[in-house]
Amino acid sequence: MSNSRPVDKLYKLADDKLIEARLIKDWENLRHRMIHGERIQTENLQEYLNKYYSTLTLFYQLIFLKIGYTGRYTDYSVSNWPLKEFNKTLTK
Repeated sequence: MSNSRPVDKLYKLADDKLIEARLIKDWENLRHRMIHGERIQTENLQEYLNKYYSTLTLFYQLIFLKIGYTGRYTDYSVSNWPLKEFNKTLTK
């Protein structure tokens, strides 16, 4: 019981303002649907794509934190995929 779940660690990063909680929520929602075998309905395709792109952005930001990257990136979680600046770093 002393080990925290991966999602708890993600929310800790969000609490520390290193990643956005909305990205975690989209990942959790998408993960839950896929794990439980929900079929993608064509009328909901854009919703799934939006959650997929939010998840992709979340994973990119986690990688940025791990490797110490700062600089420009494409934010796929936002319409029109704007370029943004990533300037967060992990403290050890």
